[in-house]
Amino acid sequence: MSIDGLRELVQTLDKETMLNCQCVRLLTEEYLAYAGRDSPELVQAASICDVGKMYVSSRILQKESGLSLAEMQIVRLHPYMGWLTAKEYGVPDEVAQIVLFHHGRSPLHLQDIPMGSDEVLTKARMIYTFDAFHAMTSERCYRNAMEPRLAMEIMTEECHREMTFDGSVLDFLKRRYCL
Repeated sequence: MSIDGLRELVQTLDKETMLNCQCVRLLTEEYLAYAGRDSPELVQAASICDVGKMYVSSRILQKESGLSLAEMQIVRLHPYMGWLTAKEYGVPDEVAQIVLFHHGRSPLHLQDIPMGSDEVLTKARMIYTFDAFHAMTSERCYRNAMEPRLAMEIMTEECHREMTFDGSVLDFLKRRYCL
């Protein structure tokens, strides 16, 4: 199998996860067209970025109240589980690593986790930016959707504080959704 097999797997997950991956992929494709760039690896990673959520109980994913510390730790494992699954499905290493780092550096200190090149980490930060924007502007079972302008204000502030989001992607999203 590989990317196509994993996309099918994502479609078997809960509707919200499937829609999130599709929207992150579409935002990625729009950004690449806008920037005049081509990156099939980035698009592939976007389309399966949350495949690791198949290991998270639907009780947790669809919980209407706040998550406990233990539940949050389980959710935070989804990039690692997505990376392992991508490797198992024969996904190219760069794509699997983007999935692994799409929420930042892995909190796990295991020997089998790659360090991630600067290029992989930059692409992963791009996916994280699209993923966060879509999550913030989408209706969730535990909260209402934010207006794009408010989401951009929050993300821009966080980017200035911690450099978590990709600046070129934030600029694109501001132009696309807030002007």
